[in-house]
Amino acid sequence: MEERRLETDEGRVVADHVEIAATPWRRFVGLMFRSELPDGHGLALAPCNSIHMFFMRIPLDVAFLDGDGRVLRAYHGIRPWRVSRIVRGAKAAVELPAGVKKAPSTQPESRARCGAGSGVGSAAQRRAPSYCALSGPTGVKRCCQLYRQPCVPSTTIL
Repeated sequence: MEERRLETDEGRVVADHVEIAATPWRRFVGLMFRSELPDGHGLALAPCNSIHMFFMRIPLDVAFLDGDGRVLRAYHGIRPWRVSRIVRGAKAAVELPAGVKKAPSTQPESRARCGAGSGVGSAAQRRAPSYCALSGPTGVKRCCQLYRQPCVPSTTIL
């Protein structure tokens, strides 16, 4: 499973170990049946514009992001057996342990980026749709061709 680090645009680390769920099955299973999600860990789902909490055991904070990494909507402490609303324009969702998303820098209209290592991408990387990078190397190539953007390495904005 590929992992990346999630940061805000200001450089504040939100989570050091974010798993990328890019396949339909991995997105469906998500964090189901896990008894805990340690601080500094999370799950990025792409593409994703809503989530379910069926068979979950722990509450989560969830941020829905557009293609530029801008937080469109944040749910704080969403409990098991709940369903989020569909978030129009969302391209990805990031699930984190409850309590993480309450920081001012991770509220709606802030931006998040995800990357291996420092998480800082070049200007060409920031132009590519960020949700493309969540689908792995072949997905990046296919997505970038679709959007006629330069193909980017794994370090990009989430």
